[in-house]
Amino acid sequence: MTNYLVLARKWRPKTFQDLIGQSHVIGALTGAFERGHLHHAYLLTGTRGIGKTTIARILAKSFNCETGVTATPCGICSACTQIDAGRFPDMFEIDAASHTGVDNVREILDNAHYLPTMGRHKVYLIDEVHMLSKAAFNAMLKTLEEPPLHVKFILATTDPQKIPPTVLSRCLQFHLRPLQKAQIETRFDYILKQENINFESPALSLLANAAQGSLRDGLSLLDQAIAYGGGYVQESVVRNMLGIVNQSMIFDLLETLAENQAEKMDALLYQLAEETHTFEAILDELAQKLHQIALIQQVPSALQHYVQDAARLDSLSQLLQPETVQLFYQIVLHGKRDFSLAPDAFTGLSMTLLRMLSFRTVSPNTVPSVASQPKSTINNSLRPSSQTRSAPAATFQNNDETENHSGEPSSSPTLKPEFSVNALKPIRTQAAQPMATPASITEPQEFKSVAVPTTSSTTLASEPIEASSNISEQSEKNTATPIIPAINKVPEIIQDHVNNAPLEDVLPSSDIKNNIPSLSRHSNAPDSNEAWQDLFPTIKTSPMVRQLLLQSAWSRFDHTTSTLFLTLAQQHKHLLIFQKELHVAIQAASSHTHHIEINVHEATNDEGTTLDTPSQRIKHAEQEQQSARVETFSKQPFVQTICEATGAKIDEQSVQPII
Repeated sequence: MTNYLVLARKWRPKTFQDLIGQSHVIGALTGAFERGHLHHAYLLTGTRGIGKTTIARILAKSFNCETGVTATPCGICSACTQIDAGRFPDMFEIDAASHTGVDNVREILDNAHYLPTMGRHKVYLIDEVHMLSKAAFNAMLKTLEEPPLHVKFILATTDPQKIPPTVLSRCLQFHLRPLQKAQIETRFDYILKQENINFESPALSLLANAAQGSLRDGLSLLDQAIAYGGGYVQESVVRNMLGIVNQSMIFDLLETLAENQAEKMDALLYQLAEETHTFEAILDELAQKLHQIALIQQVPSALQHYVQDAARLDSLSQLLQPETVQLFYQIVLHGKRDFSLAPDAFTGLSMTLLRMLSFRTVSPNTVPSVASQPKSTINNSLRPSSQTRSAPAATFQNNDETENHSGEPSSSPTLKPEFSVNALKPIRTQAAQPMATPASITEPQEFKSVAVPTTSSTTLASEPIEASSNISEQSEKNTATPIIPAINKVPEIIQDHVNNAPLEDVLPSSDIKNNIPSLSRHSNAPDSNEAWQDLFPTIKTSPMVRQLLLQSAWSRFDHTTSTLFLTLAQQHKHLLIFQKELHVAIQAASSHTHHIEINVHEATNDEGTTLDTPSQRIKHAEQEQQSARVETFSKQPFVQTICEATGAKIDEQSVQPII
């Protein structure tokens, strides 16, 4: 057994027909030999172990086979056998990694002019040619472009970007592709059957996956697996040899994450840590399984590609929401990226899994009701799903001793959440930060309560909820339906109302029409600038049309023709292409507006247009809001002390509220 030849050398392809996975190269070379259109210089590029040197040797046999220049060398003549054995005198294999200098290249070129000793052509195979020095490349340019008729150059490299363009232009270039996993696995199956070695198919799949597209690397691993298993390629042995994570435990881990079982996940994590060589391998396996699950969710027929794990993959694809799978995948990738920053590998892995638990998305059909939550958690926001956005999210303030608005314990067992629609501006409470609002939103004159519509997946708690003690005197008289103005979500509603969303997206249209008399003026004609400023937030449009709406200033309204005249600044005239869509939207919001005309205003100053547009009002409100923040911040005693002691100045743009 001292003359044992490793599988990578013993099973090296001898002809073009034996090559695997390089059909595009084989077809081009075979066609060239059949037509007699043979180039004098070939450049073979690609990653390691995919057949560059093998193709070069087959080319050398094709050029020098005693049967003639052919794409199918006989393999039995003296030239073919000597080339296979590496003893052919007219084939020169040069390792450019160790012969990088110009003197080495000159020695080769000096001998190139002599006729071949035994064969038909002299073949120069320069491996890792990108390692040659710049002077060496320059020395071979002339000979590479116009070599003697009996000379053929075959260059091979894994990094063609380092080869000068002058050399690339003189060669016929072929890029070899990495082999697919199925191709490597099929080759393993064939070789082991020829070698009469018993094996398990799952073990070959693991080895083919570990080869990462390189057949030579895969055959080296196969040799190792044969030796490791005592002549039997077994899945458990290969898995232990490669340090591959137990697939069943990976599925168990995903199921515990999907079912939010933190204790079971922690136990599995410690068990995996004992059986795995590296913790990054666990994240790699998780990412691979999540990709398979996501693929099956989108393409159910892809399940047939994973026969061994089909049942568990199908179960997880139904158990996990598609958005949860995508979120888990991103968390795994970020966790792997942050491994070097973690105190240790186990902590990095554990935190990644805990993050997956913390950010696990919940299906809209499984939103827990308020009644099922502990009393201490009622103050959390009830966020409606994206499909049921018609109801605004409300936050209730809860204390240990609930009181009604008069300061006495509440006798009502249940309380429907209500708030004043007129008070669509931040209410200054402990739970809500002060916030400036656009001028179009005015201070309410009185509180009018409107019941918040609830979705089918959300029920109200039977817990009594404390009403705020600073409600106006008029609202205190209404003891039948106490009002709760301490709603933390009101500022967010206002922000959506001003920036993007029309009011119909915040409250149902039925509530607007029936329960909000203060908004009925929006159906009137916009016969003044203030009426126009009040009307524009209710206009439902697309984002681009809304830009035209925000940049249009009220000019006048003609009651005779029901025509609204608007003015647009010169720098925004490109938005006029959306005038027709804006006309339709304004008509839907104002029944008295039948026509609109938009004129372009030419006069601008250094700061932009002087037109009183909704956009300008919103910008002005934001500036006032920021000025108020800066003023409040600068009056803080500790800020004044620091500024006086150090001469520091406040960066006004950096002053932001804590939300």
